[in-house]
Amino acid sequence: MDSISQKENGFEYPEDEYAQSLLNALSPFGEFAFAEPEGKQVNVVLLKHFHGTKTEMAKAQEDEAVLKEHIRHQDNFFEALVAGFKLHQSRARFVLEKIDRICSEWTPQTVKDMGKARHTDNMRTQGDTGQFDLICRKIMERSDHSPFYFLDILDGNFRFAAQCSANNGHLLLPGKPKDYNKLGEIASDFHAIVRRAATEHILDGEIAGLPAKWDAIRAEDADTRHGFVQSQIAECPDDVHTIYIGYGLNHSENGYHKAKEEILMPPLEKYLTDYRLFVFDPSGIDYDKSPSMHYSILARTGKLRAYIDNEVRLNRQRIIQEMLGQSIIVD
Repeated sequence: MDSISQKENGFEYPEDEYAQSLLNALSPFGEFAFAEPEGKQVNVVLLKHFHGTKTEMAKAQEDEAVLKEHIRHQDNFFEALVAGFKLHQSRARFVLEKIDRICSEWTPQTVKDMGKARHTDNMRTQGDTGQFDLICRKIMERSDHSPFYFLDILDGNFRFAAQCSANNGHLLLPGKPKDYNKLGEIASDFHAIVRRAATEHILDGEIAGLPAKWDAIRAEDADTRHGFVQSQIAECPDDVHTIYIGYGLNHSENGYHKAKEEILMPPLEKYLTDYRLFVFDPSGIDYDKSPSMHYSILARTGKLRAYIDNEVRLNRQRIIQEMLGQSIIVD
């Protein structure tokens, strides 16, 4: 940043010592979309995380440039959290959407995956990219493993949790209730319709009823998750003065959005009014090239029918084989 008084995204970034220390630590990895002036004892830094979806990862598997862009964002998100840790250390806490329980309650599989992410990061730091390159190849080659398994190993949220858990696990706080996946109901609805559409015509009236149903699910999910984050912050020890929140970009009303419809309402900011808020957008994603990906948004904007038809066109054989219980051979 050229000047402490430089305007960021249309607002005047604060000039106080704390805000400037935060700016200096995080600005190499992105830019602030919002920052409140002094006046509150506890600070909250909301880092917007683009964690990818099925649609985006389908693009990544077809275009290596998209995957590299995704990884750049994950690297910047990860490095911003590391910078925050170095800046505040034991007086900080990290509320991460990627984890739903404290370290001591992680499953053996989670511990194993965290170890793999930590090892991959450590090797990259030492200049050995063998494991990292292998993971990227498995994503591009459409490995039998879910691409999301490999994406976790590259995910900035997941990687920070892995590194922090090694010696400072007490600084990590879950960002959602255990095993919570309300939005999974929308995905289940969508995939059920796609399976039916492979063999029958779906009436327009049935699709027309989905936006209201899915919007209600999104609202419940937002209230549950954001209220949970609020409670996590409230329970932090008195000597903690900065809480970093790593959460999906559509949970925040500040920063970049392709459309206001993408914001999960009520947004996280509505639950953080007791704290001095900073919102940070890590760089690395060309959002203008990223599709609006949530099924409920597609439904509300009249694009769901076309998306369903395209899914069927691309995957009809696989869908029918799955319905018949046959094994699938992936080329």
